[in-house]
Amino acid sequence: MKTLVIIAVILLALVMGFSTCKASENYTIPKDWVSPEELRAFLAFDDTNIRAIIIANSKGEIWFSGQCEDLAMQLRDRAALKGKHLSIVPINQMEQRRWWHQFSAVPQYLKPRKLDYYEYHAICGAIIGNDYYYIEPRTDKMWDIADLD
Repeated sequence: MKTLVIIAVILLALVMGFSTCKASENYTIPKDWVSPEELRAFLAFDDTNIRAIIIANSKGEIWFSGQCEDLAMQLRDRAALKGKHLSIVPINQMEQRRWWHQFSAVPQYLKPRKLDYYEYHAICGAIIGNDYYYIEPRTDKMWDIADLD
């Protein structure tokens, strides 16, 4: 019976082909950042921390609420347009407390409020060489959090 199932799966794969797993010809995989300076230059040029782009859906509804995840997604998408990779990183209360000093120098209106136990704050993350950086999209502040080796 197992042999019959394996043969059926192989035949199905051959009939359907593997093209469903293939990336679009127009798609290029975003690259990691070359240096902290390259990322800083991108952040200095990008205006996500100043202005959010609001796009309505096909019904004319606007879902942007100025929340942290909206800004993180906008920064991620703008980096992708430049061919660079940024990830969205949800940080919990413990992680926010660990890095709270990174937010202390920003104006109060930009500072995220302190999280409750079950809440999260969305920021971005980037790999530069063997280091992993956090980026706060509201302020463009970036800091090295880990050596990946």
